[in-house]
Amino acid sequence: MSPNLSSKQRQACLGLSINNCALFATLSIRASLIFPPTDISDLPSSYRKTMTTTTQEVYSYRKGSVTTKLYGRDLSEYEDIDIDSLLTKLTPEELEELNSEVDPDNSLLPPSQRCRDQTTKSPTGPFRREELLKFLEEKAKNEADWEEKVPFKQGVKRGKAYVPSVVEEKKETFGIDLAKALEMDEVEIALSEATENDLVDLAGILGMHSMLTQTQYHNVVKGKSQDEENSSFSGMLFISDEHDDTAVDNCVLSDTVVKSTPLKFVPDEPANNTDVLDCIRRLNENDPSLTEVNINNMKTISRENVKKLIEAAKCSTHLENFFLANTALSDADAHGLIELLEMSKSLKNLNVESNFLTGEFLIALLQATLKQQCLVEIHVENQRAAVLGNKVEMELARIVEENDSLLRVGISFQSMDARYRVSYAIEKNYERLRLQRVQADEE
Repeated sequence: MSPNLSSKQRQACLGLSINNCALFATLSIRASLIFPPTDISDLPSSYRKTMTTTTQEVYSYRKGSVTTKLYGRDLSEYEDIDIDSLLTKLTPEELEELNSEVDPDNSLLPPSQRCRDQTTKSPTGPFRREELLKFLEEKAKNEADWEEKVPFKQGVKRGKAYVPSVVEEKKETFGIDLAKALEMDEVEIALSEATENDLVDLAGILGMHSMLTQTQYHNVVKGKSQDEENSSFSGMLFISDEHDDTAVDNCVLSDTVVKSTPLKFVPDEPANNTDVLDCIRRLNENDPSLTEVNINNMKTISRENVKKLIEAAKCSTHLENFFLANTALSDADAHGLIELLEMSKSLKNLNVESNFLTGEFLIALLQATLKQQCLVEIHVENQRAAVLGNKVEMELARIVEENDSLLRVGISFQSMDARYRVSYAIEKNYERLRLQRVQADEE
């Protein structure tokens, strides 16, 4: 028997997955197309079991992997089978069973063919919509109504009518029902005996910020007492009865202008009056009392004196703090600091914050600190965003990691990696000092 195959059946067979191939092989066995024995008793026991079990038992599974054989044959042998010739030898019942087991969501099938037919009856005539509507209407009229457990009786009321609950309207207050807590007479008596400091604290507690200065409100929040300068109350506090529309008689009047906190004028810092020439002389003489030289913010100092000061610092074995911040230092002026860091064993703190130092000079400056390993704090802050880059920052971070004495580094890194590496290196140096201190205490 060779029934005509529809395109749906052909495309379904071509799109079978491996699981559907198991069902297809089962049907092929019954058709005696794959295996020659026709009697099921002639088949091996494993095949007989497969005939009576679900399609999931067709495959034999190993632990961790799937076998590549199906019914004793490799899966590659099934690829050469002519599906059309096999389908022509199947009965209509077997084709219908195969079609029902095919995955309806197969992507190879068009959407119109993914739903199987719900009926096999042939139509009795052409489709006429008007006659269908007329038939449905007549059937609905002639069909008996469903039997009700409780028959309907006209005029009989069942249940209760909904009656909304009556909510009493409450008059708006200031958020606190003062009439229940205190009588208004008691409030008036308490306020009449209150001092101005008490009124200031009360206004701060009630959150009347516009009636207080910033200092007064800060004192109220912190629970501090108001000083004499902030004891005067600036504002108007209303205490009115909810039944009285006039609140003028029940208010405490004061100056209605909120006073601002007077500014504290801080005098300018005096100019740096360090005698540079005297420092140069004492450094050349290696004065033991001179341990700190500070010429910060001295922009009027000449370049020659800066170079002489740095050269003189090389002669001192007692200098610990050397500050040259905001003096418009350039690479040429501060070149002597590299030799100073390589020679000095006493220098602990160096500050050369300047916007005129390049990234290459900063690398050379920090590289010089690795020779003596005695510098504890260094500040080379630079406000020029383009002076550093990722390459310079990574190099500076590497140098800081190799330095075991640095505890404070004043450099702004844009790279997150450089910031993390520098902070981690400083933490290691602090931990090393702690262990040395603990070991010294134990000894």
